Amino acid sequence: MKNERIWKRCLMGILAVGSAVALSASVYAMGGQTEAERAQQSRDAVAEEELTAENSMDTRALSPNRWAKIDGKCYNGSGQVIPGAITRGIDVSFWQGEIDWDAVAGDNVDFAFIRAGGYGGTTYDSQYVNNMKGANAAGLPVGVYYYSTAKTTEQALADAQWVIEKMRGYKVSYPVVVDMEDGSLTSLSPTLLSELAKTFCDEIEKAGYYPMIYCNTNWYKNYLVPSIISGIDVWIASYGDKIMAPSGNYYTIWQATDGDGGGTMNPTMGLIDGIDPYNNVDIDFGFTDYTKIIVPRTAPVSTYEPTVDPSKKNGFVTENGYKYYYQNGVKVKGKWVKDNGKYYYFTKNTGLMVTSTLLANSDKSVIYYVNRYGERVTNLLGTVNGDKYYFGTTGNAVRGWKGTKGNFYYFNPSDGKMVKNKFITSSLGTRYVKADGVMVDTYGTFDVGKNTYFALGKNNGYFIQKGWLQTKAGNWYYFTLGTGIMLKNTTLTNTAGYTYKFSASGRCTNKI
Repeated sequence: MKNERIWKRCLMGILAVGSAVALSASVYAMGGQTEAERAQQSRDAVAEEELTAENSMDTRALSPNRWAKIDGKCYNGSGQVIPGAITRGIDVSFWQGEIDWDAVAGDNVDFAFIRAGGYGGTTYDSQYVNNMKGANAAGLPVGVYYYSTAKTTEQALADAQWVIEKMRGYKVSYPVVVDMEDGSLTSLSPTLLSELAKTFCDEIEKAGYYPMIYCNTNWYKNYLVPSIISGIDVWIASYGDKIMAPSGNYYTIWQATDGDGGGTMNPTMGLIDGIDPYNNVDIDFGFTDYTKIIVPRTAPVSTYEPTVDPSKKNGFVTENGYKYYYQNGVKVKGKWVKDNGKYYYFTKNTGLMVTSTLLANSDKSVIYYVNRYGERVTNLLGTVNGDKYYFGTTGNAVRGWKGTKGNFYYFNPSDGKMVKNKFITSSLGTRYVKADGVMVDTYGTFDVGKNTYFALGKNNGYFIQKGWLQTKAGNWYYFTLGTGIMLKNTTLTNTAGYTYKFSASGRCTNKI
């Protein structure tokens, strides 16, 4: 895991003499260091007994149960039951290539850790998106890890915030991990290294995710201070075909393999369905079932606000007379920012704060308005470019009927604009909105142009009358079934041949 290298397996068939030579693959999920660093870190993590001749790899008699989980029992590399282990998982990165996650999930794998990225950069692991989508689709519980090279708490904080942003939209149901093992960090003090890990984990927890630290046994003993990282779960690395999990109760997950341990262990090629059989994969065993602890989430908690680094530009900054917004020294561009309970939008290209503008997505399913102060307005009936809108509790323009301050209005479902001087018909009936957009809501007649209609009032849904209507005075009137127009100075003959007569006021003069 610490070494992100791959020795591609090559087959050179020498058919003439009937022999072949195979170079086995060593695939590691984490890291990406120099060869010298990889070699050193492999020596750090491989258990001491694996470096002795009597305990070195022996491919002649591999146990069929090695690194397996069978009937709820987990087995080590020599086929012995691992006391206390209850789950089996894998950790992967781009080194495993394309993965068939349905096959993985069907091979008694309980969880997977997927590499998001690392090295203080802002670049995904090249298989991160595919792996997250595939594992989510297969229903496999997923955690995320980040390979840290941070040497300051500011960078550790920025790394955590990057990971939080890149997890949006993916279901994360296992811990989010900071990988502490890079050789460039060993010159730092254990206190600082511990503070770096804690800074990362604190931000992850603040966002509503479950934090964890990954390291090997050497790092835990010599480079971290337990009192500083107290309360943060540990994923420990210790490799060997014949060993059991490290002693002690300071960790909850054991990474038991690292490919072939740089040549010191039997390879794990072909052990997990769905992983390219020419690639090794790390095998992990859990002593805690995180599916019983963690509530899966696809986004940070709604209350999450990224922690501010006071040494960098933060918040609103005026430059050359224009307003911008910074988060930990980075100018915000192309997104909304919540500040002091209000939302502001900043342009994609320059990061300039938008003011007095209607903002909509491509299909206009979301329409917001920001006022002259740049604030996204809410619960407001307002006019923009001559059109009226009602911006609701989230700021999105309301569609359909909306009541406010005693009046009802209708807003076009396609663009949110207020409708005026129009009959609005649904399966329940027809209502009318006047020139000011206010719906006719009083009981009685009203005129539109030369035509008269009758509104039925609140008790009848404010619909207009269609068909016969008898008033409290006992008079009869008739309103056309299609449009609801009152008949005046005319006659109406029914299917039985009887003709009704209507006066200039619309009263039927011969209906009993």
